[in-house]
Amino acid sequence: MKITRILALILALVLSLAVLCACDDDAEPAPTEPTTPPVSTDGGNGPFDLKGVIYESDDNTDEADNEVLVGVACKLTHGAKEYTCTSDEDGKYSFKNVPKGTVTLEFSIDGYITGTKTLELTSNRTMAVVLDKETSNTLNGTILIADADTNFGNNSKLANAIVRLERTSSLNAWSAETTTDENGAYSFGELTAGVYKLTITCEGYIGVEQIVTVKYDQIIVQNVAIEAIESTGASGDSASTGVASGVVKNSRTGYVIEGIKVLIRAGLNNTTGPVIATIYTDSNGIYTTGQLAPGNYTAQLVDERELEDEDQRFGTLTVAIKILPNVTIENQNATLANTAGLDVNSMSIVLTWGLSPSDLDSYLNADLVSGTDYVVYYGKRQPNSDAKLDVDDQDGEGPETVTVTVRDGVYTYYVHQYTSGGSLASSGAEVKVYVGLATEPAYAFYVPSGSGRYWTVFSYDSTTGTFTTINQISSSPIL
Repeated sequence: MKITRILALILALVLSLAVLCACDDDAEPAPTEPTTPPVSTDGGNGPFDLKGVIYESDDNTDEADNEVLVGVACKLTHGAKEYTCTSDEDGKYSFKNVPKGTVTLEFSIDGYITGTKTLELTSNRTMAVVLDKETSNTLNGTILIADADTNFGNNSKLANAIVRLERTSSLNAWSAETTTDENGAYSFGELTAGVYKLTITCEGYIGVEQIVTVKYDQIIVQNVAIEAIESTGASGDSASTGVASGVVKNSRTGYVIEGIKVLIRAGLNNTTGPVIATIYTDSNGIYTTGQLAPGNYTAQLVDERELEDEDQRFGTLTVAIKILPNVTIENQNATLANTAGLDVNSMSIVLTWGLSPSDLDSYLNADLVSGTDYVVYYGKRQPNSDAKLDVDDQDGEGPETVTVTVRDGVYTYYVHQYTSGGSLASSGAEVKVYVGLATEPAYAFYVPSGSGRYWTVFSYDSTTGTFTTINQISSSPIL
């Protein structure tokens, strides 16, 4: 019994000494597992996290429909320290526990231009990254002096205008500047595909801004001719207003469309800026803007009608319109497309132009892998059950539309100037291509300069899905 009590006292003494040792300020603390410092949220001294998603650039500014890029090598440099990661199957990258300060980012993957960016990291940050494919595209265009009609053939050319092209939607911001020559022409080369802002300035003229799309498979892009408007009208009053009007037609029937909503915005190809006016087409398919200040505008056409059959609904389209002081400029027309009677293998090609020449003709040459080759034109409006010339316009403006069910083969589209008056180069002609069930054009082509009665626009190899831009005027079609 005494032995037990003695053992208990000894145990109590040992425990007391252990506690005293633990409380000794000079005692070395027991080792612990290393801990990650807490990540700051807003402000503070860090460390911080930087993350986001890496996308492939496309022909619009909406990242929601971009393809993500997997396997991108990502590097962050902070002073002498480097952080690395690789984008995962969802295109996501992440750098964790980065100190506050200046960091340089680099994103690289085969087939794409390496993206770099330097920024100040002062809080947690989420940043989307858009990388450009390694392409080399060219943008050509012409600046004209605006007049009171829609015939480009009688416009004077604007020389010495300053043309600036900017790319801001990708990681690598880019800009370049040039001056129009004596023919009002300009050109930018070595472009990556994507969305650009084109700005035109010239003393004595109203500045013009335009959104331009350069597609991957359009190596040479011909921009629509732009009409620069003098900053003072004939009356000398720059505040004088004017009116624009036009007719909206069905691309596959040529019939006018009533009840289409028309949103007017300042600038060209502007679909996001403030709406200046909202109007509707009347029973004759005509829209009229009302009085507006002189300048270049975008008319965005939207079909919001109540319909029993959604296949009859037309896709949204934008057209450029102009306002000159003290005048109403008519025939600033538009054509809309819908999917009625079409399927995923359909392709519709819509040709429109000005009043001169009065008759341009569409030709689609089909060189098939199997089956009988054919040509669709006014002489054979429906050579088989796959192809049809829906509309053959003979008095100017169009539309002239070919609709085809695509089989394996190569399709080449060209335009012939049938009547002798005027010229193809000055016709203001444009071609829009609708693919499958899309109600907005996949491609838009504008007539280039040149001499001849044939304009070969593009070829399409359906076996590879490749569109090839030809866009040349010549004495015979390029087949």
